[in-house]
Amino acid sequence: MNKDFEMMWKKIFENHVATVQEIDKDTQILSWKEDGTIVYSLEFIFRENKVYVGGDLGYGTFFTTWIPRWNSDWEHINPSYFAEKCVCIKNERYVWDEEQALSNLKKEYESSLSDKYSESEFEGIFNQVEELADSWNDDWVLVEDEDVFIENENNIEYLKQMWCVIKTLRCTSTQEEYVYTLQNDHDFSDFNDFWEWGYNVGRKLNGYFSIWIIALRMAKQQLLNNHMKIEDM
Repeated sequence: MNKDFEMMWKKIFENHVATVQEIDKDTQILSWKEDGTIVYSLEFIFRENKVYVGGDLGYGTFFTTWIPRWNSDWEHINPSYFAEKCVCIKNERYVWDEEQALSNLKKEYESSLSDKYSESEFEGIFNQVEELADSWNDDWVLVEDEDVFIENENNIEYLKQMWCVIKTLRCTSTQEEYVYTLQNDHDFSDFNDFWEWGYNVGRKLNGYFSIWIIALRMAKQQLLNNHMKIEDM
């Protein structure tokens, strides 16, 4: 879990109060909200081996392999593992993130060209290619005579592929659109090997999972610290 993301949500939740209701022996309801408002509020319903999440921060349904309760071992359940148990969520389990895609692409190309360039040399080349990909020139013939490509003609296939992919990232907003656009780009037709690793470069776990785990951990700790009495319905 990203530390900055975690700290941000801990700050948002700092005035939240946790309450638990026991409905019956199989059902608990954990409410996590700030008094007097529903902004950033959450409700977790634990029923047998299921968790239902609702409130102001998305919704989801989970079928788990254990019996979840407010005091389950949430400290050792990470968002990715929790996501595996999800059968329904607002806005899908994974989302598309352009910056994540660009970061993954950069790392992959840097690794592939590590025997050709030093870290600083690659950084300079990548920045030049990225700048050209951000221009309005969307056809390879319009950029192939640029200095960065001429000066690195021994690795031109990598650089051309890099340019095509970055250009596509800049004009697409979903994974489906990104894949479709690349597959129909005549400049990219010779790069079938790219799909061995490039298909999911911008695929990122939906942030709701991390938010919910943070809430569950904080609510549990608050309840334990305050020795709160569980309310009977």
